[in-house]
Amino acid sequence: MINRLSSQEAKELLKEIAARQPAIILDVAAMLSARQPVEDQPGPSADQPSWCVCRHCPMMDRDQDKICCGMAPQYCDSQRPEMGLVITDPLTLHIQQTYRNDVFAHQAVDVEDTNRSFRHAAYRQCVLWIHGRLQRDDRRTVPACCVKVVRAKFPSLTGNYTGFIPGRGVGW
Repeated sequence: MINRLSSQEAKELLKEIAARQPAIILDVAAMLSARQPVEDQPGPSADQPSWCVCRHCPMMDRDQDKICCGMAPQYCDSQRPEMGLVITDPLTLHIQQTYRNDVFAHQAVDVEDTNRSFRHAAYRQCVLWIHGRLQRDDRRTVPACCVKVVRAKFPSLTGNYTGFIPGRGVGW
């Protein structure tokens, strides 16, 4: 059936499927990224860490924070429109915090606290976006390229960031 579709019909079908199941675009991006020949991907620049594939990750101090999304540069999770719509949008994060009755949001008394609570909420959104709902005690590291975007949007005025804190469960 799919082989009988014209190119235009296939594109329209993919758009309709993506509208119904937006997360499928992540799978499509991963497949396209995996198909890109290695020689077409730019090599690391002097300011890029050797562990970064997407070329958008900053240097990270701790080994547990040195996680890349693994995508080709043009498909990097941090460069996708969803970052602004779902991960770093203050209204989306406020709604998420309200729904979760987030203790960090309730305790925010200044800009530093507010940015910290938004970073925490954005990291939670990012994990949900990339991995889906996790089981209890299953903690995942947010890719460094996405951490960079979140920290740029909600910076620490003191420059102090906690980084990933491993849990007791799987996935760390």
